[in-house]
Amino acid sequence: MRTLGPGWVVAGLLAFLLLRSVTDRARRTPGGLTWGLLFAAVALVGVALFDQELSVRLYPAFMNAAMFLAFAQTLWRGPSMIERFARMTDPDLPPSGVVYTRVVTMIWTGFFVVNGVVAVWTAIWADWKLWTLYNAGIAYGLIGV
Repeated sequence: MRTLGPGWVVAGLLAFLLLRSVTDRARRTPGGLTWGLLFAAVALVGVALFDQELSVRLYPAFMNAAMFLAFAQTLWRGPSMIERFARMTDPDLPPSGVVYTRVVTMIWTGFFVVNGVVAVWTAIWADWKLWTLYNAGIAYGLIGV
């Protein structure tokens, strides 16, 4: 971070989010994910204006908030996020599959809350080593499980 300031990192991430939002692929993305990414981008800009280092450290928390919003909104305006993924491979999902995918979506929604809280804690109170260990290692391991 000494050769490339946090402001440039945030600018790069925001540029990526902007490019992503205008691509054809983004138009096929569930609306909640697009709104979640927009929320994360706006939040990152706000933090970057006041504290560049904190904006970089809070990036994982904002991404968790975006994913939480994307998954949670599908619980109110179905089908659930996991059901959407499941129907890509099995368009004729049975009713038991719909119930199961809704429960899995709820679990992921809870995961994003817990993971986001830990990400905020590491961003504000932990040193760079612990922040990196959790946000660039442990969190990805948990997502993969």
